[in-house]
Amino acid sequence: MQQAAFIMLNSREAAFGEADRTLVVESRRAALAALQRVPASTPLEDYALIGDCETAALVSRAGSIDWLCWPRFDSGACFPALLGTPDNGRWVIEASEPGARVSRRYRPNTLILETRVETSGGVVTVIDFMPPRGRNSDIVRLVQGDRGSVAMRTELILRFDYGRTIPWVSRLPDGTFRAIAGPDMVTLHTPVPLRGKDLTPSGEFEVAAGTTVPFVLTRGPSHLAPPEAIDPDTSLSRTETFWTEWAARSQSRGEWSEAVTITDHAEGVDLCAHRRPGRSAHDLAARAVWRIQKLGLSLLLAAGCDVNVAGADERRILRGGAVLARLAASSRGGRTGAAANHVWTGRRAALDRI
Repeated sequence: MQQAAFIMLNSREAAFGEADRTLVVESRRAALAALQRVPASTPLEDYALIGDCETAALVSRAGSIDWLCWPRFDSGACFPALLGTPDNGRWVIEASEPGARVSRRYRPNTLILETRVETSGGVVTVIDFMPPRGRNSDIVRLVQGDRGSVAMRTELILRFDYGRTIPWVSRLPDGTFRAIAGPDMVTLHTPVPLRGKDLTPSGEFEVAAGTTVPFVLTRGPSHLAPPEAIDPDTSLSRTETFWTEWAARSQSRGEWSEAVTITDHAEGVDLCAHRRPGRSAHDLAARAVWRIQKLGLSLLLAAGCDVNVAGADERRILRGGAVLARLAASSRGGRTGAAANHVWTGRRAALDRI
């Protein structure tokens, strides 16, 4: 995305002066400098994407959800381990036995991720997906026994606002775990007995051949009653239908058609979120560039930088982002979208108060 933005900048350089180009370059350097301060973690190529058309999560080969902004793409991350350590927030489901053999794939023509885990005792498949959104946003994880019996473990570390806010975790009368932090509430429904330690639910369980252990994580507003649990099997069927109908519109044919379809799905997660009534082309263009800058801001926040250092970097990112938004808007013959302007001006105001 950054490369596309700079190609666009070069193609329209006559419309903007040297000062604007300098701001964009400075913003990119600031974001890269922030990235270099973040500890090394799982390689990006080891992540798969699942989404519900309004946000998306990244799932590692090890079975850990290390990135999720909830409930929207532009919300703060509640699983930001991608940019730090597991303690910063993640949700892992993995084999208890070390050295398990792992392979994975997307279910054909969908964004339903299937991870095959093989141990000395047997084989299970972990099915990860986000159903098309209803009243709330959900993550469903199904551990399906294929052969023998496999010992598994799970650990849910929720850390809102890019890892800076630890929620209050409690157990409801029906056994549901509930985590609340400010306006956010997350519930976890599962038959697995979980124990709470350091405000972190965790547990071990066995999965035998022919059985399935479900986990449903749901986000809702904290001022309302806890959201009702969705049926995981029905949600799986509905999600598969949604994506296969989407894929049926693809014109791709040939050897790489499945890879192209998956790419279309990933782009569709983003396009569905922003192609809504009342949003014009220049709003979409401005928001696309805004997400480039959002990544830079996420890096700064998750890195836990000194506030003064982060503030200086963030100002450069924001200033360069404003220029990129003007470029995107002018290429569409419009003006900068109100949503992007709101974010930039809001962040500037917050920095000025530091």
